[in-house]
Amino acid sequence: MGPQLLLNVSSLQSLSAEEVDVLDSYYFVVNVPAQFVDILRLRGGEEIAKVVGKIRPIEETCWTVHYRILLSRALLSAKFRADEVHPEKEALRCWRSNQFATAEQVLSGRWRSMTCAIALEKWQQEMDFPTVCSLAELKPVVLAFCDSPAHQRENLQFLLAEAELLGSDSIPQLKSVVNRWVARGMPPLKKFAPYAYYCLTVLIGFYTALANGLIRVEETEWVDLEYLFYLPFCRVFSSDVAFHKQFAPIFLMEHQDFVEGDALKQDLARIHAHWRSVPETELQEYQRKLGNYPPILKHSITTRLWEKHIPPRPGVKARRKTWDEIRSHFHAAFADTPTAELLREFDEAIVEVRRARDCR
Repeated sequence: MGPQLLLNVSSLQSLSAEEVDVLDSYYFVVNVPAQFVDILRLRGGEEIAKVVGKIRPIEETCWTVHYRILLSRALLSAKFRADEVHPEKEALRCWRSNQFATAEQVLSGRWRSMTCAIALEKWQQEMDFPTVCSLAELKPVVLAFCDSPAHQRENLQFLLAEAELLGSDSIPQLKSVVNRWVARGMPPLKKFAPYAYYCLTVLIGFYTALANGLIRVEETEWVDLEYLFYLPFCRVFSSDVAFHKQFAPIFLMEHQDFVEGDALKQDLARIHAHWRSVPETELQEYQRKLGNYPPILKHSITTRLWEKHIPPRPGVKARRKTWDEIRSHFHAAFADTPTAELLREFDEAIVEVRRARDCR
């Protein structure tokens, strides 16, 4: 399993079949709702089918629920369920069965909410966004605004509206959030609901950039912004959208990386060409030493990301060999006893764990 990767649709669309194979070998792709509305923006069923064919099977990837659900649960301190409903999974099944109209119907609610008009004028009447002169100074100014004790109640109100918890049918939830906040002594939102606080920084940053003329509405859409709400669930974000190149690095933390889509594509192609040129004996020797670690190529983005996020573990194969020798003695000693069945089940469990960790 490689670094968790969030990939926007246009970047995925540009990859060849060989590059997708390399991608799936060295990255753990995270699927988010924004990607599937992004797919709806493609022209025609043929283009959609090409992109859908590059998405790994549902059970082999990670899925997140919509950020508004994540946001509301963060504010409510609600637990997540194992049986979450993902309209995106159903849309994917429909696309793969050539039921394009049904997929659009499944995602129609998402499409309406993510292609709505940007409410800058509304929020300018209710909030005094800070003044900034460049994107370079945006983050510290936004963090100061979000952390200010004077803005905590106002910011909570802003988040409640964004989480759609201000409607008449959400009054019990609204009261629950406010009562919980007050009962805890009205702490900073950063401590009260960390994920909600992160969403706040992105939203305030976005509206501040708009209010100060640093970005223009026609240069982006809400669907592009929505990708940023899922950055906490990945180690790497890759996109070739101009808005993402400008805005995403502002909100990434030190342990995260942004990679331009074209650069990732070139790196995947380079790795594919490398493995094709390597003799089978050399490949087997490499895998014996480092397992599924990517090739150590100079200036390779994938190599650099693995070295940062998943350092190599030399000696793993040697330790496994020692363990296999120890295990063989146990199997021999208990071959004709009831314990033999337990040892067999234990071996099967180890194989499953190794497979899950991609440590073959």
